Amino acid sequence: MNIGRPIQFDPDVAVAKAIDVFWANGYDATSTASLMEAMSLSKSSLYQTFGSKHELFMRCLNDYSSQNHAYLRRELAEAKSAKGFLIDFFRNAISGNRKDNMRGCLLVNTACEFGISNKSTADFIKTEVSRMADLFQDVIEQAQADGEIAADKNAKHLADSLMVSLYGIRVLGKLNPDMTEMGSLMNQLILQLE
Repeated sequence: MNIGRPIQFDPDVAVAKAIDVFWANGYDATSTASLMEAMSLSKSSLYQTFGSKHELFMRCLNDYSSQNHAYLRRELAEAKSAKGFLIDFFRNAISGNRKDNMRGCLLVNTACEFGISNKSTADFIKTEVSRMADLFQDVIEQAQADGEIAADKNAKHLADSLMVSLYGIRVLGKLNPDMTEMGSLMNQLILQLE
């Protein structure tokens, strides 16, 4: 079996560059040529290392998601309170909706682009949505234990409601929303967390 030449580049750096291309353009509109240019790779190096455009895309989704979860866990560990973490999280999500930052969330963009047309992609997105909802539920339960959120609220239902709000914010963010309206949404979110 011909294994080819040894890899002469850092695959993690190449994937980070590919994430930016997919995030800016979406999967379908991203050409192999644009990936090769951004990653500074030949076609043979790209395919030898990552297999196919779709396999590279799945690696990008995985890396993007892993980095986001690691960041959120660090933020949660440093937060003064569980409820404060949730409020800060949503304020940051809303404030990220600026004209110079309208890429949205790569996972939400992917869900909108693919829907259920590709099983591996749909399964990955479903897993990540569940993972995020579980994080929200854990944080809500901690806030309830600390007396910050009413103990009689159903933590799972509240987490699901926050997920719907989050993905709505992500989609609307691509449309350059009126920030006054987004501020009103933030007020409604805070009321849910009483």
